[in-house]
Amino acid sequence: MTDSCNVKDAIGAILHFGLVSIRNHARVNPEYAFVEADHLHNLPNYLTAPSDDLIRYYYESERPSYMEAIAKLGGEMESVSRTFYTGPWQVIEEHLKQTFRQLPI
Repeated sequence: MTDSCNVKDAIGAILHFGLVSIRNHARVNPEYAFVEADHLHNLPNYLTAPSDDLIRYYYESERPSYMEAIAKLGGEMESVSRTFYTGPWQVIEEHLKQTFRQLPI
């Protein structure tokens, strides 16, 4: 993992935005808060035991599931979430491209 610091920073940014979003929407939009919590719940595992396989699983499985769930909810948070997560997801994608040299996306 040559750029694990960048990936950890990206994960930290995702967690920060997601947790703030959960806090801000838990009462007014619990469905959205649940989707965010479901999206974030495995990311701390990566921070405590970094693994290219864990981050690949997040990127290839959990991220698309989140995107599908957030699209079903619609509304402004779909746009806000996708906009915010784009930068961290690009960092993760670049890391995975360098590490595995092949991504299905």
